[in-house]
Amino acid sequence: MVQSGKLSELDAALAALDKKLRDVQGLLDGNLDQYRSQRMSARERAYSALYDQLRGLEAEQRKLSERTGQIVDRYRKRAARMLKNTVNPFVRRELAKVDALRRRVNEIESRQLGTYDQEQLERVKQRIEDLRGTLDQGDLDEALQMGRRAANGLQVLQDDLSDEHDGAVAGRKARVARSLQKARAARKLASEIISDIESVFPSARSLLDADDRRELAELLKQQQALRKQTQGLAGQLEKRGSTAFHGPETQQALKDSAELMGKAGTKLRGQQPQEAQGAQDGAAEQLAAL
Repeated sequence: MVQSGKLSELDAALAALDKKLRDVQGLLDGNLDQYRSQRMSARERAYSALYDQLRGLEAEQRKLSERTGQIVDRYRKRAARMLKNTVNPFVRRELAKVDALRRRVNEIESRQLGTYDQEQLERVKQRIEDLRGTLDQGDLDEALQMGRRAANGLQVLQDDLSDEHDGAVAGRKARVARSLQKARAARKLASEIISDIESVFPSARSLLDADDRRELAELLKQQQALRKQTQGLAGQLEKRGSTAFHGPETQQALKDSAELMGKAGTKLRGQQPQEAQGAQDGAAEQLAAL
């Protein structure tokens, strides 16, 4: 039909195909239900049902994140046009600060850190490289996100080093203190870079059009509904008690997901789509891991 130009008949053909696919899906679902009832134990059916619920929640959360991301993309394009004549001079100044941040982080002695903190330090270093790359490309919005992730990682590292310093023996205390001092200096510089970018980058709220605002309002309703479903599932599992097939980590992971969904809802209400999408992705990843 496309090749012959019969576009007027295409909608009807696609609708018929969609119906056939739904029929096939119904048959497959029926076969699966029959298999479960005849071949699977009650325990296996419970696991399978929970898996289906989790998979459904994850899929819905990813759809919401994708729609939020579309708003973010439109906002970024508008911001890029607005900043076209001011980005280059700003970027040149900030790249020097990012290079200074990289040097300070590289001065932290990884040998003095525990395994987890060594991994954390490597993640921070990668975020700084990402920050430099996106900044060099003039993508200030993405650079801002990378800067925040680097700063958050440095804060975690700083807190861990502070706790370790309090309990360290005399010989190790001085070495930990040096690493702690460097982590604090790096965290301060990362915060300065973030503030610099925020000062020149327009807020999403100022660049959203009427369609974007309506879409965010709709996304907020759907995000709240999805959070309620997630909380409901956590509540169901909690009622089953500790002897059920699931462990307490399942309930906690669901509660953590619901908390991230709540954060996403707050950001959607505040018309902050980038932050909302970050929380949405976090909730989806939590459900996927579970």
